[in-house]
Amino acid sequence: MSAVESQAAAASALLSAPVLRSAMRDGPASKLANRTISSLVESGLAVGAPTVRTLIWRCDRWLSRHYRNDLVYRRAVLGQMIPWSDGILLPEFRAGRSIVDFLAVSGSLHAVEIKSDLDNTSRLDSQLNDYRRIAPYVSVMASKRVVERVHAIPEFQSIGLHWLDVNGRVVTVREASFSSELLDSEVLMRSLRRAEYLRVLSALGSTVPDLPNTRVFSYALAASRNLDPLVFHNAVAEQLRGRKPRAGRSLIARLPEPVRPAVLKLDPTKQQISSLQDWMNQEVANVHA
Repeated sequence: MSAVESQAAAASALLSAPVLRSAMRDGPASKLANRTISSLVESGLAVGAPTVRTLIWRCDRWLSRHYRNDLVYRRAVLGQMIPWSDGILLPEFRAGRSIVDFLAVSGSLHAVEIKSDLDNTSRLDSQLNDYRRIAPYVSVMASKRVVERVHAIPEFQSIGLHWLDVNGRVVTVREASFSSELLDSEVLMRSLRRAEYLRVLSALGSTVPDLPNTRVFSYALAASRNLDPLVFHNAVAEQLRGRKPRAGRSLIARLPEPVRPAVLKLDPTKQQISSLQDWMNQEVANVHA
């Protein structure tokens, strides 16, 4: 492994969900998180960084300049494209056969797919069609090359297009426009938790009778097929607004921006956020000692 590859691996690991989960669980005693810091010290990326918090920002800047992976794009979405603090932003939400990177929830659903400079785009067309079955607004955040390709496809004219320039700024080619033609009640229902789809059906006048657990899903699925997809979508959006971070937005907002995408995915408790803060406030020299 070259020096650049070692630095990219260590920098990416520091901002990843597994390392942050370990730090949330064990705080300054986290072996996995502290091994990652040792790797950064050995790679040279940690030279002069006084604390882990400072090192997090340094890794973010290094990745933005030298290795624009999924972590860089996720931070750009949260920081510049979707104001996560103003509504509900659900990471890695199921949509048919695909998993959308972010689902923004307000009055309508807005699916945001990320394709970094390093991602394979062979499934992008099928992914976008899956997202259009659950969300009337769909956007792509990708490299300029990928955005230009999607821009040329007639069936994707309602899809919002954004790319990341060399300075890390989001460039908007066009905003997503409302399109409900492909919304599918069955696909939407399959994306929900049991309690959520039961409340959606009840709100729409289709209460599920008292059935054995093994039959509830099949009954609900059949009931969803008889409902107008846009009406069903509106009820789903109302339910999903109830999914809020366990620790609250204000605590997450106090964390460094580079770790927020992974933290949203992990959905930690207040105590876990406190452990993470303790870990980030450590001096790098003490961790590596």
